[in-house]
Amino acid sequence: QPEFIDKMARFVDHHRPAGVIMPPSVSEDEALCEMLRGQNCNYVRIASVDLDQAPHLVRTYDADGAAQAARHLASLGHKRIAHIHGPKSFRSAHERLAGFKAGLAEFGLELEDALTIEAGYTFDSGVRAADNLLARPNRPTAVFAGNDEMAIGVYSAARKLGLSIPDDLSVMGFDDTPMASRIAPALTTVRLPIREMGNAAAKGLLRLIAGAPEAENESFNHEIIVRESTKALN
Repeated sequence: QPEFIDKMARFVDHHRPAGVIMPPSVSEDEALCEMLRGQNCNYVRIASVDLDQAPHLVRTYDADGAAQAARHLASLGHKRIAHIHGPKSFRSAHERLAGFKAGLAEFGLELEDALTIEAGYTFDSGVRAADNLLARPNRPTAVFAGNDEMAIGVYSAARKLGLSIPDDLSVMGFDDTPMASRIAPALTTVRLPIREMGNAAAKGLLRLIAGAPEAENESFNHEIIVRESTKALN
């Protein structure tokens, strides 16, 4: 961490950028923001919670998207649903976990501690987490992974056990990355409006650079992209 901040400080000091846009999870680094303020470098953060003053923040509202994922799986009749969440050091992981629990509660369901497992927002960590979940005698009928990369890891673990997606296991991701529509079966996921948020962050940064009046915060609606990896429970 200190080495990263020092490296970024040298970069800013040498190149003197007009401003910086910070996507998750870099946007959660308070030491980085403190350094940018000390260098009088404008910045905008894209984050899942209110980490900063409005001119410096584009809010993603990850909890809302995760709640939609819970509603989708519950409406298909799934009750034994697992969640693979990201690292606890990431605010987004907490937001998505909380939102998922809230969405399940609307259907009278609880997320069991035994079916909640932490991973690293990577493919390999998704495989390991799913290996753990799917090896249990009373395995889940559906898995919601905190991002698409971990969801694709669930595919790999399921196939090692001879499980069919979605006949034996429904799988959902989060982000709607390009890979989600390219794998087979195509992944049902929560679409995070990345392009729109990036555009808003760029406009916000230009306003800061120009010293323009603060604009109203934009809101971004998540969307469930239903593909082939989820189906109603028989």
